[in-house]
Amino acid sequence: GFQGNLVMLDGEAGLEILVERGRGLTIEGKHHTAQDLTDTFGDWLVPRNLREWYHVFISYRQGGLDSELTLQLFLMLSNEVDPFDEAIRAFLDRQRLEKGRNFRDDFSESLMDSWLAVPFVSAYALRRMQSLTAGSECDNVLLEWTLILELMASGRVPHCIPVMLGHEEPEGGLKEGGALVGNLFAK
Repeated sequence: GFQGNLVMLDGEAGLEILVERGRGLTIEGKHHTAQDLTDTFGDWLVPRNLREWYHVFISYRQGGLDSELTLQLFLMLSNEVDPFDEAIRAFLDRQRLEKGRNFRDDFSESLMDSWLAVPFVSAYALRRMQSLTAGSECDNVLLEWTLILELMASGRVPHCIPVMLGHEEPEGGLKEGGALVGNLFAK
């Protein structure tokens, strides 16, 4: 049988939260720092911080269903391996970007160093774009999508698989066998 201590990965007292907050954990009377925990359990923790390159760059509008779906995609991809038995490197801004650094520079460089772009083109993401004017503040999602098109045209990002999502349906729709989101192209 199993010998040793059981360590929870998620939840309020789980390793994910402790490491993210820079806290340690005492196991059998011995204190382990956040770095000790990362060194020991790093393969099981959600990847954070910037990398040199990515297999997949996920682009989305923060909030609503888009945030939930993209986080699940990121977590699912991060638990997979490529044909060379290397962990899939996925970019999701809220998991990879670091505080105190230039957001636009970092997401742009990450996108330029990606093999596949996955923009979530949703009714939610498009809603803000409909009200943009020449004097509007820069829309980062529109900037990402424009950069994806430019990088594809130049051959720097070879692949793009957009995920199209319509308006979110009422919560009861899913329980009654309906769709979670509607048709993006329906009026």
